Amino acid sequence: MNAPLEDVVCFGCGLGCDDLSVELSTDSLDVTSGSKCGRKWMEDNVLRARQLPPTDLQNRIQQARDWLTEAHQPLLTGCRGMTLNEQATAVRLAEATRMIVATTSSSESQRAYVHFGGATCTFGEIRQRCDVLLCLNVDVFDVWPRFEEKLLAPESRFLKDGAPRRVIYVGDPERLALADRYAEIYEVDSADLLTLLLAWREALQSDSETEDLADVGQFLAKLVTEAAYPVLLHGSLDERLQIQVAALIADASRSARLHALPVSSGPAAGSFSDTLLAMCGFPDHICFNETGVDYDPQRWTPSRLLERNEADLVVCIGELPEALRSPAADLRVIHLHNGDASTSSAGNIIELTYAPSTITVADSLVRADGLPLPTRTLVASAQPLLTELLSSLQRPT
Repeated sequence: MNAPLEDVVCFGCGLGCDDLSVELSTDSLDVTSGSKCGRKWMEDNVLRARQLPPTDLQNRIQQARDWLTEAHQPLLTGCRGMTLNEQATAVRLAEATRMIVATTSSSESQRAYVHFGGATCTFGEIRQRCDVLLCLNVDVFDVWPRFEEKLLAPESRFLKDGAPRRVIYVGDPERLALADRYAEIYEVDSADLLTLLLAWREALQSDSETEDLADVGQFLAKLVTEAAYPVLLHGSLDERLQIQVAALIADASRSARLHALPVSSGPAAGSFSDTLLAMCGFPDHICFNETGVDYDPQRWTPSRLLERNEADLVVCIGELPEALRSPAADLRVIHLHNGDASTSSAGNIIELTYAPSTITVADSLVRADGLPLPTRTLVASAQPLLTELLSSLQRPT
């Protein structure tokens, strides 16, 4: 066993803990700190990187290049779990080959993102300033196992006299696994969340005051208004709820303030929308053409393009959607993944496997609050890096 590597960043969830201690040898791995989630993520990625066999991809890369050259309307989609350099390389490929870039089908939620943004506070602000933490239909202690240890347990610099934080769960009881971690719980079925958000917004906009805190919407409005630094954590939301949460943040800012942070389950997913926004001025739903960039959130969505047979080639990075595992005969698919995605044996799909980048290359991945964290080269892999594959798909000029 080699000397331990200290302060290794874990991307097993959006929390991005940076204090793992890892001991690696040629045939074993020992993670001596972090959560069960982090240890499993590290073990799975190291094992996958080591087990991916060396593969001669030159013929498949050449065929993929030919497909891109022949395509009239290529589409880039997927793009989750990528490092910053991988995201930038994907955007450059899309621009060079005049592709459509569309990673989500929700045009309304993307418009809300443009107007109101995604995360509006950092982990540091939760740790130092947050006095009221509202968890909307997500059990943050279950999804992010070290959340309390990292952000709530340390002493705050700004909360007076060690005042306890008020941690409240509002949502479906079936999503609540660790009820004992919450000071208050307000059960609202998932089907009623839209009604709750509308009532909450209406209460924020109303000038009248009431002491009837039995009404959850009125109670939440009063709570946000009186809190010094309230933060709303929310899990995965459908399009209607995303729009209402974005509007809620805007409504709250008129009379008080309410900060928001998404809590996604599973490994850290990066932030492709932020990279696309920085490089092109739009977060999604764009088409590169000879005159520049065309932005159309109604037209450039994966579902619409596939339903209308407008895309004749799809480049998918990451998990392959169910609709693309058996594509129509006239639709070609180039699927790039790190060995942890569903594959297909269809004749019009090219599978290209790359090394798990979070442990095989020094780069950066963005955690849930938008802070980029460094990845480290922990193990070598026989597979190429994603950046190498993406660069190889572009024909030399």
